[in-house]
Amino acid sequence: MSALAINAWLDTGSPRISLTNSLTGQLIACWQGKAVQQLFDDGIITLAELHSTDRSILSRLSHDLLLMACANSLCQRQNDGCFNCITGRLLQSYMQQRRAPETHTARYQPLTLAG
Repeated sequence: MSALAINAWLDTGSPRISLTNSLTGQLIACWQGKAVQQLFDDGIITLAELHSTDRSILSRLSHDLLLMACANSLCQRQNDGCFNCITGRLLQSYMQQRRAPETHTARYQPLTLAG
């Protein structure tokens, strides 16, 4: 069992995705509004992945979201086109490598947690 849970409310006026500790219920990260759309636009998440019942897909997705939240918290420049810092470059490299077997070709941009 994964210790991370993804909760998504996408069909509201203000879409929201949160990542929580499934054992304690503690909120780890939350994306709202434009930040949710940015996750989709950058290819970090897809509707198919969110609707998947495959544990390996959900586990990878939750870890990718965790990495994005960590990178955002470490980044000195929280604006579009960042990835100039070492944190951004390492994350971009990791995400592209993880997604290479799939058909994702999006260029990853840093995310803001609220938009």
